[in-house]
Amino acid sequence: MHSYVKRSRLACSAQELFDWHCRPEAFIELQPPWERVDQLSKPEHLHAGQLVRISIRLGLLRLPWVSEITEMVPGNSFTDVQRRGPFAYWKHEHHCIADDAGHCWLEDRISYRLPLDPLGGWLAGWLVRRRLEQMFSYRHHHMRKVFGTGQKLSSTH
Repeated sequence: MHSYVKRSRLACSAQELFDWHCRPEAFIELQPPWERVDQLSKPEHLHAGQLVRISIRLGLLRLPWVSEITEMVPGNSFTDVQRRGPFAYWKHEHHCIADDAGHCWLEDRISYRLPLDPLGGWLAGWLVRRRLEQMFSYRHHHMRKVFGTGQKLSSTH
């Protein structure tokens, strides 16, 4: 199993950050312009049990990806798990962690397994890690533009 974590300190409350992510528009706003992602399901306010259907492009291929919002702790976190898609396993935990007055941490925690691991990891692991870093750097940069920041980013692989 592989993991990826990105954290950013933002100048807002955990509740404000959580509410921003629950908006129907949030998913598309967080997509980097170079990622070719189409949202196939109708955007709606985020809720437990929701299925999010997208299509992603990998090279010449268009791949369907269905995720389910499996856990939701209002004002704190939500988790999506891939039900169908390009990974053998994918779990993305979104945490909004209260800090001091007027600040919180955005933490994205991803656990994943590539198809045909360990061969898949050997062949494409570096590419997946690079794409995750690019995508989440973009997303966290976007969130800093929306809310302001209190500190630098940190990443672990």
